[in-house]
Amino acid sequence: MNHKMKALLIIGLSGLFLPLFAGSIEPLNLKDITERADRIFEGRCVGVEHTVVKSRKGMDIPAVTYTFQILDGLKGKVSERVTVSHLGSFQDGRPFLVNADKLGIQKYKEGNTYLLFLNRDSYHGLSATLGLPQGVFEVKEGRARNRAGNRFILTGLDKAVVGTPYAAWLAPGGNRAGKTADSEGIPADGLKSLVRDLISGKVKAPSRKEVL
Repeated sequence: MNHKMKALLIIGLSGLFLPLFAGSIEPLNLKDITERADRIFEGRCVGVEHTVVKSRKGMDIPAVTYTFQILDGLKGKVSERVTVSHLGSFQDGRPFLVNADKLGIQKYKEGNTYLLFLNRDSYHGLSATLGLPQGVFEVKEGRARNRAGNRFILTGLDKAVVGTPYAAWLAPGGNRAGKTADSEGIPADGLKSLVRDLISGKVKAPSRKEVL
């Protein structure tokens, strides 16, 4: 590939992925990622495949396609099994021009269970999680913790859940400062229930920006 083609590819990919990563430049709370997500589901990763997708110009773009066995669908169209494709980092054994690892693209381990908040798929069939690490929660022993340590995820929700079961596990002040990581995680069933209540409007919470 000549220099001109490389430049065009990088520009094209930047246009593709910048919208996906727009939420990654600022901390997001649960209201933000729930509202912006195209699909939300809990699933067990049952397959990982390294593949390629085609750009509009017909160029190969490395991708990693994950297959999830759906355990609980919360938003968007999901079937018993769902595939999610993210940008990959290597092409033909060589680092790709746009490094997915440096961009913060998430990876999933086969056999593990995750609660994912996903953007709408791009033209190429690639997606990303909302706020990158903020939109992927690993579920272990009934607890959910995202890869940002749940920082900011409950910001501003404390007043919105007064008098509800959620108030019992919401940090004082809704983790407003967001400087301390949550080592134990959030009850996974409670988190999913809160997401459903945010979607239905039963719980009306502010975005993180609205409480700054």
